[in-house]
Parts: sequence; structure tokens; C-alpha cells
Amino acid sequence: MAKKKISFYKWIIYPAIIGAVMTIVVCTVLVQSADKFPFSDETVTLAEYEKAHLKELDKDSADSFDGIEKNTVMGTAEIADKEFPLIYNADEVNGSGKLSILEDSAFFDETGCTFIYCKKNDSKTIKSLKKGNVVSINIKNKSYTFKITDTFAADNQNELKSSADGIGKSVAIYTDNSSGVGISSRYFVAVGQLI
Repeated sequence: MAKKKISFYKWIIYPAIIGAVMTIVVCTVLVQSADKFPFSDETVTLAEYEKAHLKELDKDSADSFDGIEKNTVMGTAEIADKEFPLIYNADEVNGSGKLSILEDSAFFDETGCTFIYCKKNDSKTIKSLKKGNVVSINIKNKSYTFKITDTFAADNQNELKSSADGIGKSVAIYTDNSSGVGISSRYFVAVGQLI
């Protein structure tokens, strides 16, 4: 009988006590840490972050990038019947689903090249551009139209930066050109001339 009693405690009572104590500890930890997790009404969404950090162009029209702040919505770009918001020097969050004008670019009607970057996950439209296609850039009260003169794969930044040399007033719209996941130093580039 004594052997059965020890076996009863060993296999039933002790595990039940240990299980109860562990349940109490876990529940206490969950209750104490519940205030650390946001509830649905306190959640900050990516869209709210994006909206809070985007700035609107406060001029009636822009004729240069001087004084334009990072993440400023400049206007739109119409490419192959699709309209993209055009952001000046967009950060990682604000560049998604939009086109980003690089900081050291020439303005659209200045001699030189305006470099516009498209994130890889939004690049299908950019990669569909062909020689002869037209891209329209709309900035407040002005519109600029560029005719694509060349598309090619650039193997590095130097090739990309010299892609519009000798064209005058131009735009180079580019995106990552790797076929797999991740980022590479190869770019798909569409170069256009102001018409």
C-alpha cells in the first residue's frame, strides 16, 4: 500500500502542483506585460508613419530643387498609363510604391540629368519602358514630357551616373535589375530626353 501511495504522489500529485505553479507564473507574466503591447486603437500603421513624414511642396510651382526638403511630394510621374507619386529624396518607407528623385539631380528643365529611382518591388512598369515611350512629369502647375531614347542594364553606379551624358535635359529612371531576392549593383535604366 505504501508503494502505491508513493507512486500516486509521484505521478499525479507532484505534476499537478508543478503544473498549477507554472500556470500561475505564466499568467502573472502575461498580465504584467500586457501594457507593453499596443491594442488595435493604439497601433501606428505604416500609412500613418508615411503620412506624418511626407511633406507637400508648398510652392505654387518649383523651378529647382533648392530648399526642397527630404520626403517632399513634388508631383506625379505618368509612366505607361500608370501614375506614381514623385518624392524628392525619399527614405526607405516613403519610397515604397513611389518614385524617388535623387538629391544631386538636375531639375527637369535644367541641362543635366534628373535621376529617379524606383524600388525593386515596384519596378514592373519601369522595366516595361521601351525606346520611344513617353514619360510625363507633373510638378504643381508645370508638366515635363520625356521621350525614352534608350533602355539598358548598367553594371554599376558609374555606368548609371553617366547614362545620360551628352543628352542635355534628361531623365534617368532606374531600378534594381537583379533577378533574385535582394539588392544588386546592376540596374535597369530608361533614359529620356525632354521634348
